[in-house]
Amino acid sequence: MKNENSQQPLIINIKENGIEINDQYLQFPLTFSDLKNQFGDYYELWGETDTNMIYMWNDLGIKAFVPKNEGETFTLTIKTADINKDFLPKKKFDGDLKINNQPFTEFFAITESDRSFKDMEIENVKFSSWLSEDEFKNIEEVSISQKVNKKRTIIKTDKYKPNKISGKKIEFTDLNFKLAIIEELMYIKELIQPRFDIFEFTDSYEEREIDVESEGYEPIPEAIEYFKDLEIDKKFATEITEIYQDGGNDIYMNITPYWDGEDDYFNIEAYDDIKHFPNLKKMTLFSNDDKVYEELKLKGIDAVPL
Repeated sequence: MKNENSQQPLIINIKENGIEINDQYLQFPLTFSDLKNQFGDYYELWGETDTNMIYMWNDLGIKAFVPKNEGETFTLTIKTADINKDFLPKKKFDGDLKINNQPFTEFFAITESDRSFKDMEIENVKFSSWLSEDEFKNIEEVSISQKVNKKRTIIKTDKYKPNKISGKKIEFTDLNFKLAIIEELMYIKELIQPRFDIFEFTDSYEEREIDVESEGYEPIPEAIEYFKDLEIDKKFATEITEIYQDGGNDIYMNITPYWDGEDDYFNIEAYDDIKHFPNLKKMTLFSNDDKVYEELKLKGIDAVPL
């Protein structure tokens, strides 16, 4: 880690062919040296993938995915809300973020109908905003990626089209409970098809190019939406005898491939869905709340923390 960040408030203005930082214009493609010159030397090498080096300016609220190879996507992530997530910088960006001279909140124009994320584009740049789950739909982070002019090969398949079951579906109240059930029915018992594979899914996804290497440190929104919409037939309810939550479960690795298991994102918040599963007798959970285990014991379930 290095030190001595500049104390000058940052004004970042993303334009069609480059980024303006405090009146200094940087034309695409960006380099790590460009960023270091603007953001200072107080950064850490946060991680590495096959294609990217990942740097974090924790005090500035900025994260960068720097490609190892020429022609790959360069991505900046700006933390825009006071939230605690291990894959984001420790502090919120307290400068001024604009897109084509427009405040980023006006550019995204979030409405009540937006769910989890919202993608936008200008000439040579793609943007993604990740939204809070509360009613106010606050933007928690903004991802900025330079478009790369290379031909993308999309795998043509109907495999991941929305499923419509013929029987009655289970209505879940807690998504994370549902994910734990999907782990059992899809990945362990193989009663639900197709077996979801995030890399195959992204290769076949036509709405946008999903960069798993840079986006896979947090839940990929389209994967979350897939599992939210997935219908589970009530005929499978009696198959569930146990739930086992573990950071290495296939369900989590296919939503957040590089998840470190250190945050509470997949913690079950409500247990009303137990009523659907008469044979459920054992649960191993992420939760550290003793009250949860006391209440589950009263329901006849042997539940323990991971």
